[in-house]
Amino acid sequence: MMNPFFKDNLTSNPVLSTSLRTRTLAVLIALITTATAWAEVGEFFIVDGVKYTITNESPYEVRLEQPAVDGLVELKIPSTVTPEGSYAKYKVTSIVYNAFLSYKSLTSVTIGSNVTSIGEQAFYGCTGLKKVTIGSAVTSIEKDAFKGCTNLDEVICLPDASELTTWNDYDCDDFKGSKNSKTTVCYVSSPSKFSSKFSNVNVTFKQYYELEIAGTRVTVDNKADILGDGAASYDPTSNTLTLNMDITAAINSYIVINRTSGLTIKVADNVKLENTTKGAQGLIYSEVSTTITGSGVLTLRGMVTSGIVSSTNCKLTIKDAIINIAGVVEGIYSFGMATSINNSAISISNTNMAIYGSTQFTNCHISYPEGAKISNDKAVDANGDVCKAVTILPDNSPGLFVSEMAFPDENFRNWLLSQDYGKSGYITAAGLAGVTSINVNEKSIADLKGIEYFTAL
Repeated sequence: MMNPFFKDNLTSNPVLSTSLRTRTLAVLIALITTATAWAEVGEFFIVDGVKYTITNESPYEVRLEQPAVDGLVELKIPSTVTPEGSYAKYKVTSIVYNAFLSYKSLTSVTIGSNVTSIGEQAFYGCTGLKKVTIGSAVTSIEKDAFKGCTNLDEVICLPDASELTTWNDYDCDDFKGSKNSKTTVCYVSSPSKFSSKFSNVNVTFKQYYELEIAGTRVTVDNKADILGDGAASYDPTSNTLTLNMDITAAINSYIVINRTSGLTIKVADNVKLENTTKGAQGLIYSEVSTTITGSGVLTLRGMVTSGIVSSTNCKLTIKDAIINIAGVVEGIYSFGMATSINNSAISISNTNMAIYGSTQFTNCHISYPEGAKISNDKAVDANGDVCKAVTILPDNSPGLFVSEMAFPDENFRNWLLSQDYGKSGYITAAGLAGVTSINVNEKSIADLKGIEYFTAL
């Protein structure tokens, strides 16, 4: 509270009042200016070893000028940068002429989503450069932008052909050049449109798909074995992503990112997706209609934000699936359309919020906690408290509920999964200890030594 004496003097003395108000206003303006804008147009700052120059103050925009340090290997040009000592976010909108002229150490470049133009000879003579991702907002690639990049094997060009209005290769001097028998492969959304529009560019245009696995864009060339280890494949004819083996990655985004409408994610075997970057976005993210199904157990792990996320206007369907989610902040999170869960067994544990978003159950129900339901777009228990753990089982479930953590012997766990008990007993829970056998639908599971927790629901 303001001191009464100060308040009285401030209001009763017009001169003092005006003076104080003026100075106070000046201080507030200075503070606001400091908090929002770092410098003036034409001034520069350095972030992560790269120099940026301010080009606009409203909105805040900068251009990338040049590297400020030697030895950059992987360059990820962000969509926005914030100078030290400022709260303002400046959009990175362009890369200037000769920005990385003859910069030898670069091997990969990812151009952020706000960059609209790549200047003439921007990466001229970057002989170590092997991979480039061109951001979706780029409308102009000036002449010789990649001239002398003699080892550049792969370019992923995200803009649509209609949006990229200028790509001047200037006598085909960019990329590997006419002296090499093999030209650079450029993956685009529509190879025929790019080939007809940019016949002067010294690349081979091929198809990419709106699907990323562990940071790798799916293309016509890698679709049969996306990561090169047999873990995942994509069939564009059926629009199916098949998961065969565990995928572990340390990335800030998601293990699976889908923008291909109508995609089916098929879990063909017991598969774990794990993101080892603490605080990362999560495991599965979709911007368009997606179905998750399959006979294998899909385990989602990581100290990350979300297990499964469906974006606005995205229909997420989980059908005939067995899913185990643990360790994330939010288990299943839907921004828009109702998530449909059909005849599936799902365990969500060790979260701050198990389910967020409207959810429709068909041939299955929340079995734990007892009396739990979806209310105000959240899974809540009988008391109305947000559920940090839920279990969803098929309606015809015999009710066996077993902890994955309880199976140190993988062979025994696989045997249990192979038994004909429906989709009931293959997911995580904590329950009663010390029981050595249980009868389920007249079938006996005996000698459960080493199993710490299970319960019959």
